[in-house]
Amino acid sequence: MSTSFGIILHVSSLPSKEPLGNLGRDALKYLDFLQRAGASYWQILPIHPIDHVYSPYASSSAFAGEIRYIDINMLDDDELKDQYQILMEKVSGSSQANYELAYQLKMPILKEYFLRRHKESSPVLETFQKDHPWAWDYCLYEALKIQFGGKPWLLWPEGIRTRDPHSLDFYGKLLSEDIRFFLFTQYLFFSQWKNLKKEAKKRNIEIVGDIPMYVPLDSVEVWCNPSLFSLDHTFHPHHVSGAPPDYFTPEGQKWNTPVYEWSNHAKDGYSWWKKRIAHAFRCFDVVRLDHFRGFESFWAVPPADEDARNGHWKRGPGMDFLHQLKKTFHDKKFIVEDLGDITPEVEWLKSEFGYPGMRVLQFAFDNDPSNPHLPGSVNDHYVYYTGTHDNPPLPYWYATLDDWGRQTVDKMMGTKDGTPVIDQLLEAVLNSNAAFAMIQFQDLLELSPANRMNRPGTIKNNWVYKADPDPDWKQLEDNIKKLRQ
Repeated sequence: MSTSFGIILHVSSLPSKEPLGNLGRDALKYLDFLQRAGASYWQILPIHPIDHVYSPYASSSAFAGEIRYIDINMLDDDELKDQYQILMEKVSGSSQANYELAYQLKMPILKEYFLRRHKESSPVLETFQKDHPWAWDYCLYEALKIQFGGKPWLLWPEGIRTRDPHSLDFYGKLLSEDIRFFLFTQYLFFSQWKNLKKEAKKRNIEIVGDIPMYVPLDSVEVWCNPSLFSLDHTFHPHHVSGAPPDYFTPEGQKWNTPVYEWSNHAKDGYSWWKKRIAHAFRCFDVVRLDHFRGFESFWAVPPADEDARNGHWKRGPGMDFLHQLKKTFHDKKFIVEDLGDITPEVEWLKSEFGYPGMRVLQFAFDNDPSNPHLPGSVNDHYVYYTGTHDNPPLPYWYATLDDWGRQTVDKMMGTKDGTPVIDQLLEAVLNSNAAFAMIQFQDLLELSPANRMNRPGTIKNNWVYKADPDPDWKQLEDNIKKLRQ
């Protein structure tokens, strides 16, 4: 019997004739597809502002939305919508997500719409700011970034760098129009997101969102809350985040974000984390906690080191923090990302927390019949993934295995004559005993290296996957239904 399932596809990757997928027409078409295919979940990546290499996992804000995803065609201004369509007709389509082009096309339209509708005092924006207490600081931060030529906040003048009240007041007045514009774009983003979530609910689709473990040093979160991070008196990190050396990366991984000063979080009952997660549940029905093992202990790396070999483990907040989450969000749904270096202590913490972890089909084939990622080993304590956004889609993964790897997959799956192996792998996940199954949209497509979303440890050519603007929805739906029979 098939389990309920979902499909991973980020907003930026949605089928679209525009440079990026959007929160309006593109997302609604995708929801219709999910409903017809019998899906119950849509998993996306973080929806916060991207960084300079387009990563949604290194955002300047843990709360704000990425305004490139706004659908211009949902604005109530026919003249501006016509202008946007004329601009769109002048640009050629792209097979990849084009964040720069999306910004160039949308920003002039958004600025003109702002000048026409919300430049002066607006009850709508005042209400939005009241309902989203993080918004003013974020919008000031973005305005200051422009004021100081994009420099990191550590290089701003001392008064505003240290958030002196007089400096905050001065720049708040000086940059008031820019602040209001950024506030307006956040209002638009979350208005469209609210409508999207309502449409998903109509179709009985739950949206699965993602909370990254860390935030960058150059972010509004660290600027506003330096005491919550392990920083020295100049606001530079004592340690940065990472992962220890292993078989695949003998030098370890250095992620370069500041680690948390968990003792200061505990003093106010982890209020920043509670606000962050509460905001996530305003947007999503299910929240995935990334790098869950970091709540038990985390790898702290000297910031001057080139790699992570000299890091050491430091104790995380543990059950004290997770008890607070369970108490505050007792009626909410979490997924625990418990992949990688998982110790018995982390396993105990996960079992006490009581939410499903993750199993990944691509990790199953090491010739060990007791591998916990094998289809027969997965139970309803886990969500079963073919792969995450960090893994290649199934067709490319299988094609790039060596002979031994493909033989191992064939042997352990007991492949059936006449049935394509990719279909058998998908069937195994979709018909498992997991809490629910999650596949990548690209798993359903033809083999292509361009279909991969992210290659961990690399910088270039990540986060730019975009689906074909005109997929054969009917064929995709029929294939899914056949796999679940």
